[in-house]
Amino acid sequence: MRTLSRAIGSHRAIAALVVIGLCSAAAYAAITIGKVLPPSDAVAGWKIVPKTYKECPNPSGLAELYDGGWEKYRDAGIIAAATQTYKGSAKQIVIYAHEFSSAERAKAYYASAQKNAKGKITSVQVAGGQAFYSVTGPATVGNVVRGKVQCQVAAMGSTADMQQAVAAFLKVLANRVGQVYK
Repeated sequence: MRTLSRAIGSHRAIAALVVIGLCSAAAYAAITIGKVLPPSDAVAGWKIVPKTYKECPNPSGLAELYDGGWEKYRDAGIIAAATQTYKGSAKQIVIYAHEFSSAERAKAYYASAQKNAKGKITSVQVAGGQAFYSVTGPATVGNVVRGKVQCQVAAMGSTADMQQAVAAFLKVLANRVGQVYK
């Protein structure tokens, strides 16, 4: 009877370790994707707006991050996401960082964003990935993909200065993805 009791106890311990491992993987994804977001002044003159950081450690939490339409992100393969707002002069930029289940899914999402972009598309040279931005009316929106991470940079403004800021954030993001996801 003691042997049976020990065997059952061992199986429970193994099951508990498996559950802890799965939970740790989800927590790791959320913590990791948040590290991709740049600190203040990573792009000169742009500072983090306090209390704007949000993260989603798993696909079921995407509804908290996106106000409507979150299902398309889940269906695209996003497993974790984070967002942060930055302020420079009188303008703001919001960055969304997405970790996908695979590099292929991240690249497919990026390709879709590029295909559906409105306005003139400008390519940006970044380390280890691909990036572009487009200007549509009063907004400049950029996208970068590297490995299984895709980020979007959304700026309310289309001046040359805003376009340069978006391009600079895309470069910083590509570098940070390379550092965080080695």
